[in-house]
Amino acid sequence: MGDKYDKKSGISSRGTLFAGLVFGLLLGTFVLGPRFNSNRLRSTGECPRTPAAAAACRRLARVPHGKETNAALTAALNTRQQEKDAVQHELDATKKQRDDLQNEVNSLKSSKDELQKELDAAKQQKQEVENRASSSDTTLSSMKQKLNDAKTKLEEATKHLSEIPAR
Repeated sequence: MGDKYDKKSGISSRGTLFAGLVFGLLLGTFVLGPRFNSNRLRSTGECPRTPAAAAACRRLARVPHGKETNAALTAALNTRQQEKDAVQHELDATKKQRDDLQNEVNSLKSSKDELQKELDAAKQQKQEVENRASSSDTTLSSMKQKLNDAKTKLEEATKHLSEIPAR
């Protein structure tokens, strides 16, 4: 095989072959290698010594394969869904309880307001009765005073009459 030289590009066919070989090795090592390597490590149970690769290998080793993966994922999904449904049911029950308690609180507040109004009305009636009683006491005292004044005048008149000689 002769080395042909392409004058236009300036690269020989051996150089192209060498460049392709280097590119293929780099591609295989850094791009495709980790994928195939992780599958091999997962299947054999071997893990590399570098910390990052070892951690990735251990994570991959924990994941089940094929049908086991689907069954495990389905079971986990069903479990999570059941847990989610249970939590949602509990949340709904808690919300209903909260609403019931809020309604009860509102009812008690309205009852309190009604009782407060009744108490205020009773206090006002009590004040009016006290005012009338005070007014009655004042009127009674005034009448007693007038009665005493009238008695005094009557006694004076009686005394004055008794002093007048009988004719």
